[in-house]
Amino acid sequence: MTDPVRSGIDPAELALERHCWDELSDLIDTLSAEQVVRPGYFPDGWSVKDMLGHIGTWMAEAGMVLEQIRFGTYGDAEIDIDALNARFLEANAASGRSPPGPSAIIRSEEVGLPSDRRDGRPVL
Repeated sequence: MTDPVRSGIDPAELALERHCWDELSDLIDTLSAEQVVRPGYFPDGWSVKDMLGHIGTWMAEAGMVLEQIRFGTYGDAEIDIDALNARFLEANAASGRSPPGPSAIIRSEEVGLPSDRRDGRPVL
């Protein structure tokens, strides 16, 4: 993982983010498997599984955009966020898989920004 001090990331902000991810994980860990897939935790009928899928897919999307920015291939096209959310929700439901568990998604945020500089600073 990139050294936060050398990368210019504020250690206090990083600690706050870590705390928030831990809080989310701890909260979800209190739920049974049945509770995780039960629709209705959110006004539009999403389950906790749907929410985890939402977080995970948007983290993946953000990672792809950061890579595009890094390599100069990003196109500033307008995206239909609602259509993407619907597509992600449908794909999550169609997978039929159990949710990965919050720790899988939360661990993914620890990967950090891509870095191939000798000083460890993220490359954007």
